[in-house]
Amino acid sequence: MLSISDQILLIASKLTLQPNEVKDLNKLLPLLTDWNQFAHQAIRRGLAGLFYVKIPLLNHANIIPASAKELLEQTYFFILNRNIIFQSHFQQVAQALQLAGIEVTALKGILFCETLYHDLGLRQMSDIDLLIRAEQADQAVEILSNMGYDYETKNAISDFVSRKSDFVHRAPMFKQGVSIELHVKLHKSSEKFQLNLSDVFSQQQAVRLHGVEVFSMDISHNLIHVALHAHKHFVEGNVQFNSFADLVNLILTLPADFDWLTFENICKKYKVEKIIFGYLLLVQKFYGIVLPSHIEQKYQFTLTADIEQKFIHYLHGYKHITKVNTAIPAHLSNLKLMNSPMDKLLYCKDLFFPPRKFMLEKYAIKHANFYWLYYPYRYFSVLKGLREMRRKRT
Repeated sequence: MLSISDQILLIASKLTLQPNEVKDLNKLLPLLTDWNQFAHQAIRRGLAGLFYVKIPLLNHANIIPASAKELLEQTYFFILNRNIIFQSHFQQVAQALQLAGIEVTALKGILFCETLYHDLGLRQMSDIDLLIRAEQADQAVEILSNMGYDYETKNAISDFVSRKSDFVHRAPMFKQGVSIELHVKLHKSSEKFQLNLSDVFSQQQAVRLHGVEVFSMDISHNLIHVALHAHKHFVEGNVQFNSFADLVNLILTLPADFDWLTFENICKKYKVEKIIFGYLLLVQKFYGIVLPSHIEQKYQFTLTADIEQKFIHYLHGYKHITKVNTAIPAHLSNLKLMNSPMDKLLYCKDLFFPPRKFMLEKYAIKHANFYWLYYPYRYFSVLKGLREMRRKRT
C-alpha cells in the first residue's frame, strides 16, 4: 500500500503537473506527519530536486518545516553543482572524441539533464555514459588516458580475456572524481533480446548538448533503453527511481503523432516487447500516465501483483542484492558465447595461469620472481567461489 510520502513523490516525479495533480499534492501535504523521513526518502530515491522545485506551486508549502525544506534545498544545489562539473567534463571529452572522428552518442543522465529536464539540479548522475562504435573504443580510451582519465583498478587478467568478455561498456575511467563509461553495446550479448546497434546508429539524431554537437538516439530507442535500464535494476533488486522518472517524463513529452504501432514493431523485432510494455504499464499504474487503450489491453498480462508489490517495497527503500564475491558466473557466461574451441582453451589458460603482470597487481606480490607460487592460492579461491555458487543455488 502506498504511503502519503510515496504518493507525494510519485506525483512530484513529473516535470509538469496538471491542475488536478497540484490539487492532489495540496490535499496530501497536510496529511504528512514526518517531514524529516519524507525528505530523506526523497533524497535516497533521487527525487529531492523534482519535489523541491514544486514547492512554489503549493498552497500549503508553509507547513513544510524549515529543516526539511533546507535539506531538500541543499540537495538540489548539491546536485546542481555536481552536474555542472559533469557538464564540464562532458564538454571536454565529447569535443576531444569528435575531433578525432569518433561519433559520440550521449546516454541517460548527461543527455536528459538538458534535453528532458532543462535543469541541472533535477536529475542526479553517478557517471557520464557515452555510446561509441566498438571499433573505436581503443582509440577513445587512449584519448581519455591522454586527458588524465585512468582506471580505478587495472586488474584485467589479460588482453585476450578482456576481448572475449561480454561487457556493455569499458571499465569506468576517472578524473577528479568524475567517471566516464564508454559504452560499445546497450546490453550484454547473453540477453535473450538483441537491440540492433546498426539501427541505433542509423536512426540517431544530431543534438547540441551542453554546447557540443553530439548525437542522441531517436525517441523510440531512448524509450527502449531507459525501460531496459529500469528493468536491469528492478531485477537486480537495486532500483534507481531516476530511471522511472526518466521513463515517465519521456512518455509525457512524446509528440502527439508518436506512432505506437511502429514502436511496438521495433520492440518485437528486438524480442523485448514484453519487458518494455510491462514497464510502461507499471508507470501507468503508479504515476497516472495514460497509454493507448489497445496497448493496455494487449499487454496487461505483463503487470502482476508481485511486480506491483516489489515496486512499492523498492519505493520504501527495500533492496534485494545478492552479493557476488566471485567472477565465475561471468566467466562461464563468456565461455558459452564462444564458438571456437581454441578461443575457449586460450581463455581457460589465462584464467588458470594468468600473466605475471596480473598476478603481481592482483595479489600485491612483493617478490616478483615468485608470482607463480600464488597460483595454488588462486585455485583455492576458485573452489571457494564454486562452493558459494552452489550454496546460493540451494
